[in-house]
Amino acid sequence: MIYNTPLVIYYIHHQDIQNTYLLLFSMAIYSSNCSKLYIVTLILFMMMISLFGICLGQNSSVGPSFIFGDALFDAGNNNFIPTLSKSDFYPYGIDFGQPTGRFTNGKTVIDILGEELGYKDFTLPYLSPLLAITDDKLLEPRVLDLGVNYASAGAGILNETGKIFRLYNLGARKIVVLNVGPIGCTPSQRDANILSLDNNNCAIFPNRLAQIFNMQLRNLITELTNSLEGSKLVYADVYNVMEDIIENYSKYGFENSDSSCCYVVGRFGGLIPCGPKSKVCLERNKHVFWDPYNPSQAANEIIAKSLLDGDTHIISPNNVRQLFQS
Repeated sequence: MIYNTPLVIYYIHHQDIQNTYLLLFSMAIYSSNCSKLYIVTLILFMMMISLFGICLGQNSSVGPSFIFGDALFDAGNNNFIPTLSKSDFYPYGIDFGQPTGRFTNGKTVIDILGEELGYKDFTLPYLSPLLAITDDKLLEPRVLDLGVNYASAGAGILNETGKIFRLYNLGARKIVVLNVGPIGCTPSQRDANILSLDNNNCAIFPNRLAQIFNMQLRNLITELTNSLEGSKLVYADVYNVMEDIIENYSKYGFENSDSSCCYVVGRFGGLIPCGPKSKVCLERNKHVFWDPYNPSQAANEIIAKSLLDGDTHIISPNNVRQLFQS
């Protein structure tokens, strides 16, 4: 199968920042001892990367998708590995029909993007036994037609948790980099920093570090665009998208923007992960956050829509739909 240049979306997730507060990455950017290559590597593989790659193949009008990332994009890989980071139990998937290993009540941002871009099926997890089934006509693994979802909750950017691997050299040319969201506004960080919240009940320090990092990230995207021949890099301001959702939640149809829908204890339900004994809000589409760390399906739909059709104030110089069609 011959592939054209892929569209890649990098989602810089908040959970790794909760553990490191961006300190290592801020140090890397400001340190004169860090090489440019090292900084680029950090950008491409930092903070539990979530990546969505679309390779346009000749056997399909859309082509297979290859997805890398963490809990935001995990479609069930962690179901098959020995880890405490699992979501193959109720109440996860309550609005999906059943628990699937997705760390939300329903669909992920990737699921929604795939549907909007024309994919008929969700990309299967890499470890799913279903990928071993061959196509009777082509006598080749389904992976060549469907693609693979490699995302695994708990994935990290350190050498201990993942291997470094630069994607431009493999043919990636259309790249969307999503900046760090307002991690201080997650229920987990609100409860962990209960004595240092701003007027929106968001943790001040983590959000400030995210803002500093995002300024440097935007400059680096411009630099990479100029240095990587033939590349199309897009910067997506997810921080402002999520901030607007949180600050103006009623405008989007939400009734709660600060607390976990699936909760046990904590002022914001952020002290203990979602589990079988957790309480679950009745109207999941009225909550911005599903669990202490991850958005609800309703919030994911807004994020996905912003990536697909947002203007240059949100995603520039092109949105995902324009980049996909270019």
